[in-house]
Amino acid sequence: MIEAAIIQRTRVLALFEKEQELDRHVVGLNAVINDYRDLLVAIQKVKFDLGLDEFKRSIPVRASETSVTSPDGTTVRRQVLEAYSTLEEIMTRRGMPPVSEMEANGLYAGGSSR
Repeated sequence: MIEAAIIQRTRVLALFEKEQELDRHVVGLNAVINDYRDLLVAIQKVKFDLGLDEFKRSIPVRASETSVTSPDGTTVRRQVLEAYSTLEEIMTRRGMPPVSEMEANGLYAGGSSR
C-alpha cells in the first residue's frame, strides 16, 4: 500500500506540474488527488488497527456523554477535561510543573484577565 501511495503521489505532482505549465485545469488531477487521499486514509487505518500508530485526537462522543459530574456535584464538560489532560501531558513532556502545582506556588491565578 505504501508503494502504491508513493506512485500515486508522483502522479499527483506530475499532473500538478503539467497544470502549472499549461496554466489551465487538468481534468484528471482531482480524481488522482482523491485516490491518493483515500489511499493515505486506508494506510493510516491499517496502522491504527495493527497498533503501529497511536490515535492522538479525541474520539467523538454522543451528546449524552458530553459532561461529567464529579462527586461534589460539579458538572464539567468532557471536552474541558480532555483539553486539561492534554495540557498536563504537554507540560509534563516539556518539563513544566502541572497547573495544580503552579497554582499552589502562586505562579498561576487562573480565571480570565478581564
